[in-house]
Amino acid sequence: MSYYNNANRTYSAQGANSYGSGKTSKSTLECVFCKETKRDAFSGAQIAKASTVVFAKNGKVKKPQLTCKKCTASQQTELTCMICTKTMPLSKFAKAQRKNGERARCMTCLKKKEEEEIEDSEEDDDG
Repeated sequence: MSYYNNANRTYSAQGANSYGSGKTSKSTLECVFCKETKRDAFSGAQIAKASTVVFAKNGKVKKPQLTCKKCTASQQTELTCMICTKTMPLSKFAKAQRKNGERARCMTCLKKKEEEEIEDSEEDDDG
C-alpha cells in the first residue's frame, strides 16, 4: 500500500507542516558547541531556525545546527590592512574592502596606490 495513494487518508491544510509550526520543545534546542539546552540561551533567530523543517535527500528530517548566544561569533569591528599591517576600525576601510578581511586595504593605502598609478601613467604619456 502506497503512502501517497491511500484513499482512506484525509489531508488538511491545518496540519500540513505541523513539525515546523514554531512549536519547539526545550529538548530540541541544543548548541552544537557547548551543548547548552536552555531556551533563554538562544536568540530569536536561532529558535526560529529550529522551528523550520529541513529535509535531507533521503527524506529524513535534518536536525538544525544551532549555536547559543555565548558561542555565536560577535560582529567584527576591526580589520587589519594587508599593506601597512595596521589594525583599524571598519570606518577606515571601503565597503568593498571589508568583504574579504584577509586582503583588505585601508583607504589611506588605496589612495597611495591610486596616486602611484596616476604618476606611472603620466610618465608613460611623456615617454
